[in-house]
Formats: sequence, C-alpha cells, structure tokens
Amino acid sequence: MYKQTPKSPMLKALKGNQGKLPQQLQDAIKAAPESPAKQTTAGEFAYEKSLKDKEMGKSTKVVDKVKAAYDAITTDKTYAEAKKGYRKAAKNAYNAKSPAKVKDPVTGSKVKGYAKSDLKVDRVRDKQERKETKSEKLATAKSDGKVTRLEKKGIRESQADLKNKQVAKRNNKFQDQKVRDKKHKESTKLRVKSKKLNDAVAVGLDKKEAQNKMDKAVTKANKRVAKSTKRAESRKF
Repeated sequence: MYKQTPKSPMLKALKGNQGKLPQQLQDAIKAAPESPAKQTTAGEFAYEKSLKDKEMGKSTKVVDKVKAAYDAITTDKTYAEAKKGYRKAAKNAYNAKSPAKVKDPVTGSKVKGYAKSDLKVDRVRDKQERKETKSEKLATAKSDGKVTRLEKKGIRESQADLKNKQVAKRNNKFQDQKVRDKKHKESTKLRVKSKKLNDAVAVGLDKKEAQNKMDKAVTKANKRVAKSTKRAESRKF
C-alpha cells in the first residue's frame, strides 16, 4: 500500500520564489510530503529511457555509431547497414540475459518471459540426455552379441517416451514462468498506481478515496493473476 512521508514544516524550507506566494500556499508547501520533490524529472526520465533503448538494441549507441562510420569507409557496408548490425548484436546480448519475447509452445503466440537462452540450453541438455541414454542402451544390447530388431525397436520407443517427457517438462516450466511474469507485471503496476495516488493525496485528494481506488486496483490485479494461473494450469501436459 502507499504511504505518506510528511516532513515537519519547521524542517522544510521554501525554495526560489515560493516565499512570494500567499501565506496559505506557503503553509501548504511546507506541510506537503517530501516525496514529490524527489520525483524523476522529465529530462531524467528521457535520459534513462534513452540508455535502456540503447541497451535493448532499439537505438544505436554513440560508440557503435562511430564504429559504423568506420565500417562504412573500410567495408562494403553502408552506414545504415553497419548501425543495424550493431543494434542487432546489442539486442541479442540483451535477450541472452533478460526475459525475451518467445512463443508459447501450446498456443504459438508471443509472450514475455522465459529467456531464449534458457530455452535453448534446455533443448540442448535434453538432446544430450537422449543421446547418452541411447548410447547406454546400445552398449547394453551389444554386450551379448548383435543388436536384434526387437532391441532396436525397444530403444526407439524408449527414446520417444523420453523425448515426450522432456517436452512436457519444458512446457510446464514455461507455463510456471508465465505466471511468475504475470505476478511481477501486476506488482509493478500496483507500485506505479500507489505512487500516483500518493502524489495525488499530497496535493489534496481525499485519503479514503485514494484508498478505495488502491483496493479496487489490488482486487483487479489478483483476479488477473488468478486467471493467468488457471490458464497456465490448463495448458500443462
């Protein structure tokens, strides 16, 4: 829930031309919570977003622009092509360490969560497990002579069963990750909602009204999480 952190009027000084305001406004400024003064400015927000876009490969880093200009002179690539290549490399690096948009193995739709690198690692690990299991079974079959047709059939069937189990395990892990992502998303939205209500209360919004709005937001968030959980459970193998 949101909390106010009011500061004593005796400890809070007016700034700039605030001393010229009417006494009522001066008193309101002195009694206002300290949090609005600590909010991120528009310029700071834009700067942080610009850095995030560069990290995610949505825009080109300054150093990559310099490299792209050099590549345009020394290689057959154009400046735009070189920049695009550097953005793609930055995006791949970001996706390798962060949740990325990948396809739901059941519906085929894109969802946010479950890093691509983790999915690839799981597939490689499962493939290696099947390979090692097959080698062990073949070695056992060859120990008493030539591998018979029935033994080969048994190995194929056991490999197919193992693969089905691995696919089911990966899917169930994916669905669990989707639920965790949903909970994180809703939690982030509630924190933003709480901050907005806190700021609104600071400038005059009724506390009870703000609390009611927050309660409604929490109820809706819980319903969305419950719906996501139910959907994920229905898609498990």
